[in-house]
Amino acid sequence: MEEVKSSVEELPLASMSTLAGIPGSYMVLEWGRGLDSWFWSPSFWLPEGYSWEDLKSTEHKQYPEFREILTYPVVFALFILAFRFYILNPFLFEPFARRAGLKYKRYVPPPRNDYLEKLLDGRSNLPEKELCAAAKKLGWTTREVERWVRQKKQGGKLTKLDKFQESVFITSYHIIISIYGLYIMIGKPWLKDISHTWLGYPLHEIDNWQWWYYIISVSFYFALCVSHLRCGLTSYFHHACTILLLVFSWSCNLVRVGSLVLLIHECGDIFLQSIKICQYLKKQRAADVLLPFFLIVWISTRVILFPFWVFKNMYFEAPKFIFMPAGYMFYVLLLGLLALNVLWTGMIGLVIVKSCLQGRTVEDIRSAESSNDGNDENEKVKDQ
Repeated sequence: MEEVKSSVEELPLASMSTLAGIPGSYMVLEWGRGLDSWFWSPSFWLPEGYSWEDLKSTEHKQYPEFREILTYPVVFALFILAFRFYILNPFLFEPFARRAGLKYKRYVPPPRNDYLEKLLDGRSNLPEKELCAAAKKLGWTTREVERWVRQKKQGGKLTKLDKFQESVFITSYHIIISIYGLYIMIGKPWLKDISHTWLGYPLHEIDNWQWWYYIISVSFYFALCVSHLRCGLTSYFHHACTILLLVFSWSCNLVRVGSLVLLIHECGDIFLQSIKICQYLKKQRAADVLLPFFLIVWISTRVILFPFWVFKNMYFEAPKFIFMPAGYMFYVLLLGLLALNVLWTGMIGLVIVKSCLQGRTVEDIRSAESSNDGNDENEKVKDQ
């Protein structure tokens, strides 16, 4: 009781007045403090002999702070979404699509029908018996009810214009962030000698350029998680793995290796998305020209550099000199990213081999999960 009393006496006056008359509030407060202290235990997150006091930013030194990686990116992600959907899409990307000759159809929702809305109740299709019953009640033909259901279902899918605008946006982002990343990394010692990612760890200071590199990257993937609500699980797993990897590396001050992972993975998507843009525009010859460049960049970065340079260094070299239990979590996230790279490389290789054997053009297998251009002849659409 004396310990509890002393803990309560140490609370600020404002907190004491708030807690007055609330039985057990001080116990909840102490429990929360204990949980926070347990979660952020330096013995788990940092190498032996270091504490969070060693990583506090000062006037002359800047270190990553956990609250920054979760607050700023959320705000910037909202800005990115608003800027993309309310400025870039209507005033830049859609006019560009029309000028480039994109053949697309705009989705027009079916007329409101409360009875069918209630009958569907989240389902994508209706059984034959319910279709006939609905047609009889509404005085429609079965064909008209089927068409209404298809139109309603089509509203939850991406049109060709949606996917074109997304590819242009992602390509633009990756070009900008790759140039920016290369610019800030070109003079860093760990770009030439990867051992500097753990030499002197965890006392690795960051500068404003690195701060923005991380914050912008996390913001972008937060925004993608929201805008990709209609995409497949593979894309979501990739975004989630990337966000966790960035947040975790920021929390442990493994920013140097995290920045290398970003730099390696960003450039490959430039050619991937560019090929998709060409295919949407029916510019297959341009897509075929870009394909060898894509394969060279993809293989050299994700198949060679990432596993045999970054992954090998963090798994086999760094543990000889630094160790903390949190490192295992970082290894798992790197392993998950490597597994995705292997999966996508295999899928892309399979598509290329299959297309060559059948004499067809190469399509992007990674967009198969969300492939729907809204071209069903039975859909009620408006030609542009």
